[in-house]
Parts: sequence; C-alpha cells; structure tokens
Amino acid sequence: MFTVERHKKIKEILHSKKSVSVPDLSGLLDVSESTIRRDLHVMEQNKLIQRTHGGAVNIDSVRFEPSLSEKEIQFSDEKLRVAKQAVQMIREGDTVALDGGTTTLEIARNLPNMLNLTVVTNSVKIIAELANLPSISVVVIGGNLRRVNMTLIGPISNQTLGKLHIDKLFTGTIGLTYEEGLTTTDVIEAETKRAMIKKAKEVIVVADYSKIGKLAFANVVSINSIDKLITNTSISKRLVKKFQKKGIEVITA
Repeated sequence: MFTVERHKKIKEILHSKKSVSVPDLSGLLDVSESTIRRDLHVMEQNKLIQRTHGGAVNIDSVRFEPSLSEKEIQFSDEKLRVAKQAVQMIREGDTVALDGGTTTLEIARNLPNMLNLTVVTNSVKIIAELANLPSISVVVIGGNLRRVNMTLIGPISNQTLGKLHIDKLFTGTIGLTYEEGLTTTDVIEAETKRAMIKKAKEVIVVADYSKIGKLAFANVVSINSIDKLITNTSISKRLVKKFQKKGIEVITA
C-alpha cells in the first residue's frame, strides 16, 4: 500500500472511530509501527489529524463541541441509562456535585426529592431543573457563563469550589481515553472541572459510549483521578480491564 493510500485509510478509520492507537493501525494496515508513526507525523504537519500519546485522533473531534440543545438529542437513551444508574448511588445526606453536561442534566431530572440532599452545580440548566424540589438544597458556584453548554466557569467558580467539601462528584466529559484521561474543548472549563475533582471524596465519570476513546483539546485530569466510570455496555472488555487495573470501578448500563 502506497503512502497516499495509507493516509486516506487512516483518515477513514479516524472518521468512524474518532481515535486509534499506533498498534491498531499497524495491524489494520499491515505495516510496521515505525511506518505508522512516520505517517502520523506527516499527517499532523498537514493538519489532517492530531497525534496523541500512542496514536491519533480525528482533528474535527478535537475542536468542535455541539450546542447543549444538539447534544441533548444525541445518544439520549444511552445517557438516560447512565443517569439512572448514577442516581442509585446517591443517598440522603450526601453533598453531590453535578457539573455541566447532558448526562448530568439527566441525573438532575431523575433525582428523587430526597431530604437533606445538597447539590453543588455550575450548570444553569440543572439549577432550573432542581428549583422546584424544595427538599434539595442547591449551591450555585457562580462564575463566567459559557454559553455553548450553559455552565459557569472561571476564577470565581474555582475560588468558591475551594471552600466546599463534596461527597460525590458526577462529572460528564467530551472525551475519555486510557492514555489522556478526561478531556474537554475549553481550557478554562478544564480548570473548573479540575477544581471540582480536587474537592470531591469520590469522582464518578458519567459518559455514554460515544465519549469513550474520544480525545478533545484540553486535558482535565488523568484516569488516576477517577474512582468510578458509568458508561454503556458496548465499552470493550479489553478497555474495562485496563481501567480496572488502575483501580477504577466500571459500571455499565
């Protein structure tokens, strides 16, 4: 297979998979890993892909984030299953943090009207969703409005979070890979997510299967900061075992 043909094939693979490793490309294209690394180097220089540690990601998936309304209709059944599984982990008396995202919004929509439950959030949509549940105390962290997903982020958010203590954080994500951990499209949002993670006793990632293996622009934290992952049953068994070896409990719904 000629170089141009390999590059075309790599783009086709990334269009369907969003991200792929060097060993996987080597096997799929029947060439050495060193050849694949050279291909990826050239393709990155030509702005066709973005290289990652051990592979590559579709450059379109790195930069683009749909609006909240667009994301709400994508993989809605899968997100609902993940959210309902997450709700089962919440107990009366908990202080729970929900960051911005469509899966965490589904958690809010499915919360029972528990006594003595505190929800900390930076999501305008979640604030509105919980406004009519009087037994749930809602703590809004404030900050600058990020309109694409209607969240409050930035220095004010981070400063407020520094004064709080959170039992369980349910955090959504744009992308999650074994190599790079949690990623998002906005550097400032990544900082606020890190501030939430730092203050939580237990960090639970809620992500439908489309987020697994996807890499976005800004790193949030490595997988070492994750305690549990709730996702869909279509996650590969091989990846589940890799996460489990890192001490992450993987729950499928």
